[in-house]
Amino acid sequence: MKKNKKYIILIIILVIYALVAFILVPFAKRAKEPTLYMLLEPNTMWKLDHKKWSNVTNQNEFNFKKFDVFDGNKELGKYNLFYNEKWYILDDKRNKVKASNNIFATRSKVPIKVNDFSKQELNESDINLINEQLKSLSILGYDALKTSFKIEIDLDNDSYLDTIYGVSNVFVEEKHDKVFSLLFIKNKDKIQYLIKKISSVDKQIENICLPNVQNIIDLDRNKNVLLTNCNYFDLIGNCHAIFQLKNGQYEMIYSCGGGTYEIKI
Repeated sequence: MKKNKKYIILIIILVIYALVAFILVPFAKRAKEPTLYMLLEPNTMWKLDHKKWSNVTNQNEFNFKKFDVFDGNKELGKYNLFYNEKWYILDDKRNKVKASNNIFATRSKVPIKVNDFSKQELNESDINLINEQLKSLSILGYDALKTSFKIEIDLDNDSYLDTIYGVSNVFVEEKHDKVFSLLFIKNKDKIQYLIKKISSVDKQIENICLPNVQNIIDLDRNKNVLLTNCNYFDLIGNCHAIFQLKNGQYEMIYSCGGGTYEIKI
């Protein structure tokens, strides 16, 4: 009878141990994960670990893991990701989920909000402002543009709309003496450039790209973090960058070129 009690007690202890392991092991694995994983189409994979950004080189950190997935800045939901020459979004039954070629996905321990915004056409006042900026850069007589847009959003939470402008003549068929790509913010009367690339056409222009704002996110306590994208020639591809507002100015904290920039989080 005593032996049976010992066996029963041993079995209860083993069951409790198994239950604790079942609960704590996944939690421990999750605790070891970086603070944040981020995917931007077509092939940018980043992680934030111990307040440092770095590139993810092992796709297994993404494959068949559940992420918060967005099509541009529109939420799709929580889905699994898989990479095979391109990214696939999969539901729990491994069925493909349709999306555009503008996937943004995060797996995070801190709150993330993807802000909604839309690009607008330029009006006469915008065109005059852009011409003033081009003139200040000694760029004159450029009517043909490959990209031109504006985004109106309150970036610094002062109840006033800021305007992000993107303008470039890259890939324009008309011949000019200069090729340029500009992405800048107008905050009241102040202008700040995020991307400013200018080259003469007789020089190599592989370092000139089409500028774009891919996402604007709130990352924990950091409001309106900008995720930009510059599209180069096909052989070079895309370059994403993260800009964070610090002391009233946007600073690049990480880009496709790598680095060890800190982010306060």
